[in-house]
Amino acid sequence: MTVREALERAAKQIGDRFKDQPLQEAAVRMTIGTSLRGLGEAERAEPHLQRSLALYRRVSGSNDLGTLYAMSALARVYDDERKFDQALPLYQETLKLMKAKFGPDDEKTLNVMNNLAIAYHHAGKLDQALPLFEEALKLKKVRLGPTNRETLIAMNNLAATYHRLDQALPLYQQTLELMRARLGPYDPYTQLAIGNLADAYSDSGKLDQALPLWEEALKLRKTVLGLNNPDTLAAMKARGALYARLGQWDKAAADFVRVREINPEDHEAWHRLAAFLVASGQVDVYREHCRKSAERFGQTSDPNTAERIAKDCLILPASGVDLDVVAKMADTAAAATNHMDTRWFQLVKGLAEYRQGRFPGAAEWVNKTLTGTGKEPERDVQAYMVLAMAHYQLKQTDEARAAFASGGEIERTKLPKLESGDIGGMWLDWIIAHALMREAKALIEGSSETKAETR
Repeated sequence: MTVREALERAAKQIGDRFKDQPLQEAAVRMTIGTSLRGLGEAERAEPHLQRSLALYRRVSGSNDLGTLYAMSALARVYDDERKFDQALPLYQETLKLMKAKFGPDDEKTLNVMNNLAIAYHHAGKLDQALPLFEEALKLKKVRLGPTNRETLIAMNNLAATYHRLDQALPLYQQTLELMRARLGPYDPYTQLAIGNLADAYSDSGKLDQALPLWEEALKLRKTVLGLNNPDTLAAMKARGALYARLGQWDKAAADFVRVREINPEDHEAWHRLAAFLVASGQVDVYREHCRKSAERFGQTSDPNTAERIAKDCLILPASGVDLDVVAKMADTAAAATNHMDTRWFQLVKGLAEYRQGRFPGAAEWVNKTLTGTGKEPERDVQAYMVLAMAHYQLKQTDEARAAFASGGEIERTKLPKLESGDIGGMWLDWIIAHALMREAKALIEGSSETKAETR
């Protein structure tokens, strides 16, 4: 029997078993709820922790330690579910009560302070997270010592909250150095710190320092967690993304092929792999990949998944996929309202219209992308190339050349160059932008450049 099965069985057996024993029921539900959360089942944990908290409050009052633990546990579940309107006030109340009961520097108080700061961070309220992380670190250094495990975790959390890399990077470096010495390489927080420092190096353009760290993290996670663990796969994806920024398509593809094999439901692995296959000129493999991805994700109702998989199947003129299936995914994306990725959804709808030979519709949709708020150079190059090709197919040659020139100017002045050694974090759309640009150039200027490789 698995842990999950045992928890499900225990939950079903509660019933009226603790009818006259409310504190026992509260404790059992607390155990079930926290265990479910540990298994990644926050939604199923929530009702158990809500019931536990209600019982503790009714029987023991708001200041009882059991009540405070239940409040903190429920707030963590709300945070996991991104229910910040419930998580934040519950954490705030818990912290206030903890300070009053145990004092500001008690370890239990500091843990709640740290968790509230994390929730602020998750909610995007970094200005409120930062002073809490700083206070927690200061108090933990005094209370627990500068090299205590909890102190080092607090250092890592603070580094992750700094807005500026010049502040975050040295703190990440110091944290990892101390964690290696104090906790050892196999501690999960040491491994987390390795990944955080690698990300900081990546964000600052120091790919030569980021890559060996992800190599180390991947090796450690394989040893400790196993190849199939989500954290191991995350490290593999991070390494693959670095290879992509370096333009090492074959190495990047190898990592994402492995991720796809282990977790075929990870649509991002499929999405990224499609771009690598185009970039490396593996057209036949790309077409088979598109066929399988459309077969797996064609019925998705998630607009982001729909947009990504649809776009993958539309990068090249003939992907070998039923265009009706792809068009349906583009429709799913375009139907999303008040979404932060609306401009991307409009772009994929325009590209789908173009591939279906509906040139007026293609022009209309990509114009929405180009006239909307916010500029993304890689996205705008793609939109201009689709617009240029649509105008050309409509015999509007001057408009086609003007659109191509506009997109070309953005590509020339805004997009990183492959020879620079780093094409940036938008590498995937960099690949797609250049593929569409080659296609548009061949169509409008009569160029013979029809190969799929990225230059």
